[in-house]
Amino acid sequence: MTEANVLAWTEGPLRQFFPFEKFLGAYGNLSGGRIQMRSLVSSGHAPDFLAGLESKFDLKSRGCFAWWVSNRKAFHPGQGGALDEAGVPITATRLELEEINRFSLGVVAAHGVIDPFANAGT
Repeated sequence: MTEANVLAWTEGPLRQFFPFEKFLGAYGNLSGGRIQMRSLVSSGHAPDFLAGLESKFDLKSRGCFAWWVSNRKAFHPGQGGALDEAGVPITATRLELEEINRFSLGVVAAHGVIDPFANAGT
């Protein structure tokens, strides 16, 4: 499966089933509380947004992402922070809130899978 195949599927059948404005897909490794992004596929995002993405970061810099890695449950990020499925606040970092506002991310739907044996995921 190539990046071009994933992008064609994303912009074709996936968009028809699940309409969206922008898509970001990534694969990376988790080790010692740090994420290293290995590959990235995007559709609809501005170049300045993509240029600002870190290929390596500490989970402490992204509270929502760190919460998801620990809990692997749905949450709702927004301009004022994030909430889990029960409405309990999740601590979003200033960086996360700035990105939501600066890039007008609006409603975010996220999904991912982590392979605990390989410390890798999407």
